Amino acid sequence: MDHLSGSMSALLPIAREHALASVPSRGPMLPFALTDDGHERKLQRCMAERLEDALEQTYQVVSSVAGLESAVIVWDGYFTGTDGRSEAVFFEVHESGAANSVVSVQRYRRAGLFTKRILPVGGLEQVVDDRPTLIKN
Repeated sequence: MDHLSGSMSALLPIAREHALASVPSRGPMLPFALTDDGHERKLQRCMAERLEDALEQTYQVVSSVAGLESAVIVWDGYFTGTDGRSEAVFFEVHESGAANSVVSVQRYRRAGLFTKRILPVGGLEQVVDDRPTLIKN
């Protein structure tokens, strides 16, 4: 994650903290977009009958806002790495001036018998860095 600019190095930890706090004890987390235009940060959750449609709405949110410096699109699901499959939150990072976005994953586990807590497992892992960015210069 050393290649992230100052705006993203500030935005990604906020998105990570909010995402881990937003994972429900059951069912999927509502996808959201966290955007920064250099003056203001906004978080917009997207809801639809199908999770895929809600995620598509987050892409539309980011691509429709003019003048963004950076954005993170966040959703949860499953990630399969070399050590197996686990629940995870995905972070797709978009920056002004970058040709591609970067997708990172934060694995987590659920703890607690009656009251479920979400505990991160390890740190952020970069998994994809070749998707076109949604932020237009």
